[in-house]
Amino acid sequence: MFQFVKIFVDRAFRGLDVLEGHLAEHTYFVGDRLTLADIVIATLAIKVNTWVMDDTLRKERFPNLVRHFEAVANEPRLKPVLTPIKYGDKPIQFTKTAPTPGN
Repeated sequence: MFQFVKIFVDRAFRGLDVLEGHLAEHTYFVGDRLTLADIVIATLAIKVNTWVMDDTLRKERFPNLVRHFEAVANEPRLKPVLTPIKYGDKPIQFTKTAPTPGN
C-alpha cells in the first residue's frame, strides 16, 4: 500500500508541475479571464495547499500555483467561499504501519 501512495504523490506532483509551467506564462488557465477551469483548480488547490505542500514547496516549486490560487480565492464573488486561506505547515506523512483491525 505504501508504494501505491508514493506513486500517487509522485504523479500528482508531475501534474502540479505542468500546471505551474502553464501559469509561469499565463494568468489564467483558459484565455485572459477567470473561467470555470480556474475555479475548479483553485478549489482543488485548497486541499493541496493544506495536505501536500509545505511552505518551501509553495515558495520554491509552485509559486505560480499559489499566486493563481490566491487571486481566484480573493475574487469578490468567490472570496466568501474560498477564504480565509489556510496553508498547511507540513505535508501529511504516510507510514508503513498496518491498519488496526476494524479500520
